[in-house]
Amino acid sequence: FSWKFFMSRGQQETEKVGAVLSDAVSEMESTHLRLLGEHSGDLARPYLSDDVRSIYFDEPFRLDDKLKEFVSAARDVTRFKPGSPDCAQALARVDALAGSVILENLDTLVRRYQSEGESRLQYLRRFQAIALAGILGLLLLVAVLIFRPMVETVCQEKTRMHILNSRLENMSVTDELTQT
Repeated sequence: FSWKFFMSRGQQETEKVGAVLSDAVSEMESTHLRLLGEHSGDLARPYLSDDVRSIYFDEPFRLDDKLKEFVSAARDVTRFKPGSPDCAQALARVDALAGSVILENLDTLVRRYQSEGESRLQYLRRFQAIALAGILGLLLLVAVLIFRPMVETVCQEKTRMHILNSRLENMSVTDELTQT
């Protein structure tokens, strides 16, 4: 979009391309800040492992500084009139920054995030399996220790009630005095 901005002709096209470029730069900056936990709307800071933190802040990557410089350079492109020497210089700076190791560093960062995410997902799946086994074991234990004795008691009471009902039935048809 920065080249489209540079080559745009006419006020309307320049404003349209400039707005798209500005939105893209704002989104990139917002995403970068959100990943670092510096975004004002975030409630919790994201967890950054030592590996990810080293990609952002330590040599040889120092991706945080490079991304901030790239965002600044991209914002500079939209400040100048398309086709002007200042715009061309700002655009050349964006191209130089984008063509450098930023893309490789971003790729390394994404791969690191992905591998960490996959390992956390495996941990959660193991935890889920353990929790499921625990819940099923607890249900089995409840069935054996509570429901089984309860069923036995209900069966005993049912048998006892059946005997009592038989006695009552017998008493209702038999005269106690004559036994007939």
